[in-house]
Amino acid sequence: DTSVKGFDPSDGPEKWKSDRKDYLEHARSAYRSSDNLRPPGIDVPCKLAQVHMSLESFIEALTILTDLRNTASEKTMDSENKSGGQRLARSEMEASYTYWMLYADLMMKIGYECKKWNDGTSTNDDYMTKRWLRENSKKFDWQERRLQAICLALEAAAGSVSCTNLTNWMKKHSEILIEKEAAEAAAAAAAATTADDDNADEKNTGDNSEEAKDNDATSGLQANKLSYESEREKLLNMNNVELRKFDSLTKEMNLVAGSIIFNNRMAARAALVAKHRNAIKDLALRCKEEENTASNIQ
Repeated sequence: DTSVKGFDPSDGPEKWKSDRKDYLEHARSAYRSSDNLRPPGIDVPCKLAQVHMSLESFIEALTILTDLRNTASEKTMDSENKSGGQRLARSEMEASYTYWMLYADLMMKIGYECKKWNDGTSTNDDYMTKRWLRENSKKFDWQERRLQAICLALEAAAGSVSCTNLTNWMKKHSEILIEKEAAEAAAAAAAATTADDDNADEKNTGDNSEEAKDNDATSGLQANKLSYESEREKLLNMNNVELRKFDSLTKEMNLVAGSIIFNNRMAARAALVAKHRNAIKDLALRCKEEENTASNIQ
């Protein structure tokens, strides 16, 4: 068959990359067809997820691995219920260190995509990935998920008995994070409830005199000033944390000063600093407008 061509060193890197992408596209189609047949085991879903990662379709890979994990958890719970609460054995997924290492690798890739998206330097053209990054890039805790996946990979490779201290630490660490997230969610809900109550009180309370209007306007100015100070401090803390993480990652990359990658990294840092300054400037302008509005009312 003359249509089948072997590897030709004279084709050049662009042709090699194109051939590799075509191969991966065919592999993804084949693995997707095999996955639809629901074969036993986790090999086919993991291979499909790995091909998605190679094609930078990270969110589709995340969906596959998450579904695989949820399915294994459901089967484990069913087996525990049938055995009277006794866990007989780990599932194939839980016992596969290669699955957890693949999941950890995916977390690192998604984390890097989140950083690039937040820095405004993302070049990923995958629609699902861009849509997911737009909604979750600032709140997705990929580092914690990667840490847990690496711990579970070590447990799967070395055995639960050998990793008792590690698994106990991981469970306590997860419980602390869950409690922290629950406390933050409760605080946010309480703040939202307080804001709703304040809005309801403002609607139910009428302005019966000019003196009451003056007092309300003065209180509004003071509240606006306190709100500005609080929001500005919160924004500065967030900016400092983001900048420290950026500098820490730059240090870990160990770039050569003067290289193209180093210069691009410095340009990205300058853009990040400019974004932080613009955010603070926008906050100040917004609060100034609110203050002027309150003054006019007074």
